[in-house]
Amino acid sequence: MSHRYAIGDVHGCLLTLREMVEVRLGLGKHDLLVMMGDYVDRGPDSKGVLDYLASLQQDGYNVVILRGNHDDMIVRARFSGLWEASCLRNGGDATLRSFGVERHRDIPVEYCDMIDRMPLIHLEPDFVLVHASLNTIALDPFTDYHSMLFAREEIIKYYPLHGRRLVCGHTPQTQQEIRWRIDEGRKIIVDAGCVYNDREGRGWLCTLDLDTMETIFQRNVDAR
Repeated sequence: MSHRYAIGDVHGCLLTLREMVEVRLGLGKHDLLVMMGDYVDRGPDSKGVLDYLASLQQDGYNVVILRGNHDDMIVRARFSGLWEASCLRNGGDATLRSFGVERHRDIPVEYCDMIDRMPLIHLEPDFVLVHASLNTIALDPFTDYHSMLFAREEIIKYYPLHGRRLVCGHTPQTQQEIRWRIDEGRKIIVDAGCVYNDREGRGWLCTLDLDTMETIFQRNVDAR
């Protein structure tokens, strides 16, 4: 039996991601895995996370790699000092260390090309998946790219989504908050603050099984 999974923000925590995908999920090639963005910054191995996701696709796994705001920012930072400063205020120094470079412009171009190819949105018959949120009061929510990457919009209207529920990352939640949203909310957030291992109620990588609505939580193992 195949499964559809959505995994929240990884932020450079490669060991935790591998534990989730290979051990906890036992991902098969008939499964669908939607990664919800923010693979870089703050954690120890941003490059390794990007390499691992690319290798899953190359090995024939059905993996959708959505773009997050942190991923988008490191591409912008190659050409803008303002964006580079913003990256460095938000954990971008960890990304530079993982690539062994001092400036974002020195990150190999193939990684920026990979990020440029990442879609902002993935549609399933019963779900809309984006990194951050959707502006459902806009005339066309699916063209508001800034909201998909950066917004924390909580007013979600069903009619532009044609009855589908919205699944996002971007905003760290406790396990209790994630489960409440699954039961009660229109917007489900699957970011359990994986990289924030030192904060109470955070430090978990979250997977949502889109077929059963079960949550799988993996404790951060990168910060040992």
